[in-house]
Amino acid sequence: MKRLAVKTQVMLGGSATPFAGGLDGCRQCILSRMRLGAKYIRLSNKAAVLPRRIEGGLLSTATFLFSFLFVLEQMPSKPTNRLSSKSVTAKAHFALSDRLHSDNLEQAYGKIRARVIHHSVRMRRAHLVDQYGISRTFALTYYTHPIKDPQVRRVDQEIKAGGLIGKTFRKYGFVVRKNVLAVGVLEAPRWLADAYHETPGKIKFRVSEFIARKQAGSPTVYGTVVEIYPRNFREPMVNAVDRSQLNPTMRAFEQEGISAEEVWDRIGEKNNWKNQELKWKKAKRRSEKIVADLLARISKSLKSPR
Repeated sequence: MKRLAVKTQVMLGGSATPFAGGLDGCRQCILSRMRLGAKYIRLSNKAAVLPRRIEGGLLSTATFLFSFLFVLEQMPSKPTNRLSSKSVTAKAHFALSDRLHSDNLEQAYGKIRARVIHHSVRMRRAHLVDQYGISRTFALTYYTHPIKDPQVRRVDQEIKAGGLIGKTFRKYGFVVRKNVLAVGVLEAPRWLADAYHETPGKIKFRVSEFIARKQAGSPTVYGTVVEIYPRNFREPMVNAVDRSQLNPTMRAFEQEGISAEEVWDRIGEKNNWKNQELKWKKAKRRSEKIVADLLARISKSLKSPR
């Protein structure tokens, strides 16, 4: 893979600002751009012309994600519900409710199982593999709090034993929805490209909170799931549907007085936030540091296959 020269400054609003390398500096760069309200962020070896409030961006991919390109689609400045058909790819879009990611994989590749590399109280690493052992998605799951619900604990034990997350919840009568926090494109590390049986190149990823609910019970966030897709399953691009699904975190919603039940209902209504735009925007601002920290954590998790 071609190595890129390290750049040590970031241009914000037309002026060069010194940039301290490493993840901490990059995280501050992300937060600065989010606060300034850019529609999106491009981190690469080239200056990127961004709309209106931020022009340009010069940052080393070697500094941030150990030599691979990372493009983050930030949450838009306001909820977006109308989609442009011109941006839609030919393949099925990510389903926020009902349909599972594993359902889509099985439609494309046949039976899918989880090959769990690591599962602890803090994190799970797993490949979703087909009958030939080829990885069709690499998934990271981050757990942020102990599981209190006894029914969810039972599901978790089966997942630890190698069950697919979505299918195991569905097996026990739960309905599943996803709260999408970030979507982007990165350059696959060699070990992941090999697992996909692909040449190294750009691949798409998605970060979402996995929410489960059973009958009249309260929605429960099981964990934050990162799905990283091979090119032959999802094109390495961010489209209008992806942008329309982006949300603040569940915690940020609740801090702004929006209950977990309301978030659940609105995600089920194609993520429609009509009449709650102001609270949505405030919750988005609360989420900025959490999302930036998540992205830094993902970059660290991808440094090695284990």
